[in-house]
Amino acid sequence: MIFKKTYLVILVLGLFYFLPAFSQTTTVIKVKKQNELVYFYQKGIKSDTLSVLKNNLFYFVLNDSLKLSTQLLLENATCVKTDNDSIIKIIFMPGLKYEAKYTKDKFDTSKGLKFVSLINGTTTFDKNQILIQVVSTLKNEPLIENKFYYKN
Repeated sequence: MIFKKTYLVILVLGLFYFLPAFSQTTTVIKVKKQNELVYFYQKGIKSDTLSVLKNNLFYFVLNDSLKLSTQLLLENATCVKTDNDSIIKIIFMPGLKYEAKYTKDKFDTSKGLKFVSLINGTTTFDKNQILIQVVSTLKNEPLIENKFYYKN
């Protein structure tokens, strides 16, 4: 009887010794902070149709280090900054291209960056469609591109 208990104890201890080899090992996940992320998405109800009264507000959030190297290219629309630093308003302007970006005032260095929208020519894009591109000027490539339809 003592031998059976001893074998049983040795068997259980052996199982505990080899059990970790058969179990799943834990994986360590490292999270790297990314400062190069750009957020551009609709505020409120998401839709592919924009109008004057609804769906024309967007979140445009950039890290301060990216503001001078990122621009918005718009066709058939322009954008203006609102009271909130992260929200812009899209305004339908058929037939024109616009470029919006952050600039520094070279004469007044005490102020921060200013968000400006400039005409960039005429468009051949369909009149009731709005194209919005967020472009990196460092890489000269679109980061985000969205097409919307305009409805009165």
